[in-house]
Amino acid sequence: MDDLLDWPTVAERLNHAPRGARARLAAALRMDRSQLARELRKPRGFPKADQAKIISEFLAGRPVEALAQAPARPGDPMRVPLYGFAAASDGERFAFNDGQILDWIDLPRGMSLKGEFFIVQAIGSSMEPRIWPGERKLVQKGVPPGRDQDAVIEFRDGTAVLKTYVRERDGVVFAQQYNPGQELRYQASDVLAIHAVFPL
Repeated sequence: MDDLLDWPTVAERLNHAPRGARARLAAALRMDRSQLARELRKPRGFPKADQAKIISEFLAGRPVEALAQAPARPGDPMRVPLYGFAAASDGERFAFNDGQILDWIDLPRGMSLKGEFFIVQAIGSSMEPRIWPGERKLVQKGVPPGRDQDAVIEFRDGTAVLKTYVRERDGVVFAQQYNPGQELRYQASDVLAIHAVFPL
C-alpha cells in the first residue's frame, strides 16, 4: 500500500485514468459518486485503511469490484445499500437512484441472498400499523410483488414510495395505504418499476 496515497494524489491519478474510472472506484468503495467526488475535492487527508487498500488495488489495475460485493472475511455479514429520505411531493416519497445511497447495512449473520437487494426506510405514517415510520424493509430489485404484498413503487422522476401493491389494470397501478385507509392510483406511464418487499 502506498503510504502517500492521500485524497489529492488519488484525484490526480484518476484525472489520467480511463473514462468511467471514478464510477467504478466509487462502486468498489461502496460510495455513491457524489460521496467520492467530495473526498477527491479535499485539499488534504487520507482514505481509511480499508479504502486505501481498495484504491491501491484499483490504481494498480487489478479488479476490485468484487470487494464491494463480497464479505471481507468468511462469516462476515452481507451488506446492502440503504435508500430512504424524504423528497419533494407528498412528503412520503424518497429519493431512489444510484446517487442517493444513505448508508450500507449489514444483514444478520448467516443471512445469504441471491439477486440484487436494497433496504428502504419508511417515511411518514400512511402505512401504520402495517409499517411504522423509520422501519426498514428489505427489497429485491426487479422482482414484481404479488397481490397485497408490500412493494417499492419506483417512478421515472427518481423518487419512490413504499405501499401495498394491489394490481395493475388499464394503464393504472393500484396501491393501498392504511392511515388513513385509501386506495392509491398511479399512472403506469409514470412508474419505472415495482420491487417486492421481503421480511428482514
